[in-house]
Amino acid sequence: MFSWATNGIRPGLSAEDGADHFTGLDFKHREKIGLSTRRILDESRKIAMAQRGFEVELVKYVQSDISLENNCLLIKNI
Repeated sequence: MFSWATNGIRPGLSAEDGADHFTGLDFKHREKIGLSTRRILDESRKIAMAQRGFEVELVKYVQSDISLENNCLLIKNI
């Protein structure tokens, strides 16, 4: 589900389209769910690494209109 936030809109479709998707959800709703699940995954990775003694920072390094893959997990061994 988190890939729904990074796949973008297929050519010829709008953000309101979605009837052809198996969920029946339009792109906007799938994107919102995808961003939420990505955040959960990133935060759980961050917590897991911090529990193992690493210094961890989640960084948004570019705006979404440039790239949908725009978060980076920086991990430093302390």
